[in-house]
Parts: sequence; C-alpha cells; structure tokens
Amino acid sequence: MSVYGRLETENPELARTLDCFVENNFDRGRTAAALPVHRNTLANRLNRIRGLTGLDVDDSEGLMLAALVSLNRSRRINDRSGRLGVSSS
Repeated sequence: MSVYGRLETENPELARTLDCFVENNFDRGRTAAALPVHRNTLANRLNRIRGLTGLDVDDSEGLMLAALVSLNRSRRINDRSGRLGVSSS
C-alpha cells in the first residue's frame, strides 16, 4: 500500500498534514500555522505518520521520499481532474 493510501485509510487528517508539510518546505512552524495546530500537535502527527508508513521526515531520505510521494499524489489528482473535465481554478 502506498504512503498516502495508508494515511487516507487510517486517518485522512494525516494525509492533509503531510501535504501541508511538503507545501511549506518542511518548515514545522509554517506548517503548524497553516493547519492551524500547535507545533506539538504537528510533531505528534508526524510521529503517527512515521508509525503508520515508516516515513521518517527527520532524516534527509525521508524528506526526499515525502516530496516525491506528495508530487506523485498531486499529479494523479490533477490527471484525474483533467480527465473528468474539472477545472483546477
């Protein structure tokens, strides 16, 4: 099962958290403000993501993988939207 597949199945809020973390260039302060949650809540969510998926965003390999899976997910969503004739604006 994919990283996002597992997150969407277990807890969609964690998928949203990972998306936001990547969108904010892995900046925990900006991510917490964007969600909006306390920084400790964000840390807890990132730990839960690690527990469910094995994705460790505290090391460079995990950050790279997070960026790649997020990019792949957004491309799949955009492709699906385009096929359905849905505008992204």
